[in-house]
Amino acid sequence: MLFNSFIFILVFLPVSVIGYYSLRHFSMRAAQVFLLVMSLWFYGYQTPAYLWIIICSVVVNYGISVAMRHSAKQAARRLLFIMGILLNIGILGYYKYLSFFLWNINHFFGADFVIRSILLPLGISFYTIQQISYLIDCYHDREIRYGFIEYALYVTYFPQLVAGPIVYHTELIPQFEQEGGRRPDAERLVHGLCWFTLGLSKKVFLADRLGSGVTWAFLNIDQLGTLDVWLVMLSYTLQIYFDFSGYSDMACGIARLFGFTLPQNFNSPYQALSIRDFWRRWHMTLTRFLTRYIYIPLGGNRRGQARTILNTLMVFLISGIWHGANYTFILWGVLHGGCMILSRRLEDMTERIPKPLRWAGTFLIVNILWLLFRSDGVRQWMMLVTRMFVFDGRGVSEALMSAYDAHVPPGLLLLAALALCLGVKNNYVRSWRLSGPMVAGCAMLLGLCLLTLNRVSVFLYFNF
Repeated sequence: MLFNSFIFILVFLPVSVIGYYSLRHFSMRAAQVFLLVMSLWFYGYQTPAYLWIIICSVVVNYGISVAMRHSAKQAARRLLFIMGILLNIGILGYYKYLSFFLWNINHFFGADFVIRSILLPLGISFYTIQQISYLIDCYHDREIRYGFIEYALYVTYFPQLVAGPIVYHTELIPQFEQEGGRRPDAERLVHGLCWFTLGLSKKVFLADRLGSGVTWAFLNIDQLGTLDVWLVMLSYTLQIYFDFSGYSDMACGIARLFGFTLPQNFNSPYQALSIRDFWRRWHMTLTRFLTRYIYIPLGGNRRGQARTILNTLMVFLISGIWHGANYTFILWGVLHGGCMILSRRLEDMTERIPKPLRWAGTFLIVNILWLLFRSDGVRQWMMLVTRMFVFDGRGVSEALMSAYDAHVPPGLLLLAALALCLGVKNNYVRSWRLSGPMVAGCAMLLGLCLLTLNRVSVFLYFNF
């Protein structure tokens, strides 16, 4: 089920909120079970076959965590832990990377393995790494113990299930068990609805409009001139931000309706003055997961310069692989890792460069690497980058301009999107003073969003 759909906004969400508070007034456990059932309905709405995958994953991982807690021998705990991690990685690898792996075997070794199309379950990357983090914590701490309902709700809780934010069990499960919040709070409900609406407007008014031009461009690569490539690159940079941060805003707004808080996932990333700064601001919950569970266990920056470089590259390589089975994602991760190393090594020198120049350089690097992220292959990306810097004398093509599904010129749309990125506080740090004009404005904005939902589109990170 999509956040940007009539069935979700007009049926699913009101039923979920009303049902939760109605049951919570009498029984916390009944409210938890209700939310779990609603989350499974949300997940399996369009493809019921996904349900058995996530249910089996939850049951097996919970069983492994309980077995580790009750294992008296450390060797048995270690064996269970290794089995659990390998099982999660194996399931993710089968659905996400098996076809890519077989293609490479066929290509490089002349094999003839049959490559079948494997349907990627929604959100499998997100709920898999949440469960991996839980198993790691359980392995190191025997005192972690939750009931099955609490754990299952933690993994499947529908606002963050499909595309994050990536939440730790210590952040969410205690909120499920808190005694307060039996009754709906008017200010909290309005806050949540306004936050949801602002996220939805990012998606429908900016990301989708910019995305229509990007989609046309990548279907007509041969027609693009120099200025076209620059326009498409900037459009995709803004599209992926407003699409993904819009989803995160909607998730946080929905969680507030239930009285819960999800962690911040974006902090105005396009205001970054270095690549290191960018990764402090972009997809923050993935960055902290990779730092806590991969970078630090590898030794972090505590084992010398060479090891720090290797650990950084390893983390970004894993980040690239996590995003998808394509050499574009792998190279994107490695290049970001290289930029991160240079950013750290040259930090003292770059601090003396004026901030506008540092911002421009960082933003250009991020843009060029987003173009790689979007390209169908590395060769296509290299061709586009070459075309960017070899001016062909042509202006922006009329066909590309007309492909943007917007009532304003694409240039004005880009300027408005950039102004929001660079000059407006993001919704996580916004001061939410709920005045009458603000509530009325959000209500009008929600109404306008609903008028656009006849052109529903999926979120970009559903593919990852």
